[in-house]
Amino acid sequence: MALSNENRIIAKIITERDLTTVRDRGMTSAWFYGKEHKDALDFILKHHEKYGEVPTKVAFQSHFGTKYKIVSIPEAMDYLLDTCAEHAQWMHAKETALNVSDDLKDGRTADAVASMEAGLAKVRSFTPVATHLVDSMDNDRLEERWKEYDARKTSTGLLGYSTGFPTIDDATLGLQNGQLVTLLAQQKVGKTSLCLTMGNNIYMNHKAHILFVTFEMSVRELEMRQESLMAHINFRHLQKGDLTPLEEKRYDEWLDMAQADYDWPFHFMDVGSGATVSAVEAMAVRHDPAVIFVDGIYMMTDEVTGERNSWEAITNITRALKRLAMQLDKPIVINSQALASKSKGTRLSTSSAGYSSSFGQDSDVIMGLERIAPGKGEDESLYAYERILRILDSRNSGTAQADLIFDYDTGTIEET
Repeated sequence: MALSNENRIIAKIITERDLTTVRDRGMTSAWFYGKEHKDALDFILKHHEKYGEVPTKVAFQSHFGTKYKIVSIPEAMDYLLDTCAEHAQWMHAKETALNVSDDLKDGRTADAVASMEAGLAKVRSFTPVATHLVDSMDNDRLEERWKEYDARKTSTGLLGYSTGFPTIDDATLGLQNGQLVTLLAQQKVGKTSLCLTMGNNIYMNHKAHILFVTFEMSVRELEMRQESLMAHINFRHLQKGDLTPLEEKRYDEWLDMAQADYDWPFHFMDVGSGATVSAVEAMAVRHDPAVIFVDGIYMMTDEVTGERNSWEAITNITRALKRLAMQLDKPIVINSQALASKSKGTRLSTSSAGYSSSFGQDSDVIMGLERIAPGKGEDESLYAYERILRILDSRNSGTAQADLIFDYDTGTIEET
């Protein structure tokens, strides 16, 4: 009996012990329909996550038995994956059309729209990230290159938006269109405040429209944090209505200045726990921001599986956000928690990301925000106002480190 396409994919992974193409395509067990093949792929991916290699045929069959056929497969993996993706898209498109039709027949328009959005998200998840095809030797394209260089030469020298942290900007050349940028930090280190500071800097220095999506805070709390950072006043004093006379003067002057000068939008989107990439996309299409920030993606719901915080859910979400960045041709900056169990004390690495290794696969830049660990005999309070921002990995730059001041008393987050 001929092997199914799903079985052939598993067999090819095991016999060649290579996950490169599978990982590049963002394949998960959601691509499969046979339960044993879903379980097989999950086993392989988790084994690779834990041990850094594809299991051998012996290891695989010790778990699934020799009845699961593992033989040499001559077809190219790209062909097998294309066939699998096409079938999965057809099945999900058919299922979506039936669900939408049933909802509309019963007069449930809102349910029909929700079914359509969820179905489209599933269909898109089987499509490779979009690419742009250009003729690099076209005369018009060659002329554009000189204009691009001249623009960089006469401006900041950056290819994207300045974060306001010179060391980071010098290494990355700014937040560039189409990029997915990830910030990792352990709990209570300040990842939301850092992203907000970057958003503030881009907003003021580039006069650029910002969309800041939050899953953890209310819009009013984010507004007060923004006011504290822009007016340089104590955040807790602002919260309690207990500003000093000098802080009240600064706050009043900042509000007057903002009313007079800031005539381009800075949108906060409070979507609550469980919102999806499609909800972010809808808001981005509606308001057309220059840069999008997503605060706390581990609280998002995956539209493919309906799950949160699972390995597969996070993998689908990061892949969808990278696809969205390229589709909209805008930088998307996301943050997520780093796990202490995957870090060396306060020191982070790309493997510190919680839940999934997909952050490393899908992100163009990964940054880590760290506290400074006190030395032997030193008090922790010695470094309370200091942080280290590192570039942990980047497709187009090396690593870098910026020393930051994190002073909530004066509303100051900046590079020293």
